[in-house]
Amino acid sequence: MRGEVVESRHRGSIVEVGIDGTVRRVLGDPETVVNLRSAIKPFGLIALVEAGGVDEFVLSDAELAIMAGSHSGEDLHVRTLQAVFRRAGVSQQYLACGSEGAPLDALTAARLARDGEKAGPVRHMCSGQHASVLLLCRLNGWSLEEYWRPDHPVQHLYSATVARAFATSPEMLVLSTDACGVPTYAFPLHEVARAFAMLADPAGIHAKDSRSSLAGSLGRIRDAMMANPRWWQAAATGSTRR
Repeated sequence: MRGEVVESRHRGSIVEVGIDGTVRRVLGDPETVVNLRSAIKPFGLIALVEAGGVDEFVLSDAELAIMAGSHSGEDLHVRTLQAVFRRAGVSQQYLACGSEGAPLDALTAARLARDGEKAGPVRHMCSGQHASVLLLCRLNGWSLEEYWRPDHPVQHLYSATVARAFATSPEMLVLSTDACGVPTYAFPLHEVARAFAMLADPAGIHAKDSRSSLAGSLGRIRDAMMANPRWWQAAATGSTRR
C-alpha cells in the first residue's frame, strides 16, 4: 500500500514460528522448501566461532558481522576484510567469489568507473563469508586452494555446522550452488523461521534441544550483527547509506 492505493501485490508463503517450533501465524504453505542463499551465513559462521577463530585472529565485532551477512562493497568493507587477511596471513587473492555485480553501493561503483578501477573479489557482497571459510582453512591447516569445492574439508565442516543449526544430519541437507560459487542449503520455510528465532534469542533455546549447545556462538554472532549493521546489510537499492 502507498497511502490508500494498492501499489503492488505479491504471492508467496509467510510463517511466524516461535523458538520452541510453534507455528504462530501462517499464510500459504509453511512446508515450502526455500534456498537460504546468503541468509545461511550467520549459521555457517558458527563453525569459525566454535573453532576459536575470534580469539585466534583477534576478530572485532565489525569483522565478525561482515562475515555473517552480505555487504555492499564500500571502502570500509574492503578495509575491514583486508585487515583480517593481514592478521591471518592469508592473501585475498584466494577469494573465489568473483566480482560480478560488485560493488553494490552505487556511489562506490560510480567512483571506480570514473577512476577506471576494476572491482576485485574483495568488493563482492559475499567476500565476508568466503573470508570466514579461508580463516577456517588457516586455523585447521587445510589447503586454501579450491576451498569452495563441496568435497573440501572446510565445506564438510561448514555443512555439518549448518546441519546442527537445523537439527538434522549433513546427509539430509538439500544443497545447491550459490551465485558466489559455494554450496547453499534449502529448508522448509517454517524451519528457516525457527532458526532465525533462535538467532534472535539464543538464550531462549530449550536446554533439551540439541541446538542449545550453539547458543553461545549464536549470541556472539547476533550481538556483532546488531552492533554493526552497516557491515552486513546490503541494501536492495545498492547502497547502505541512509
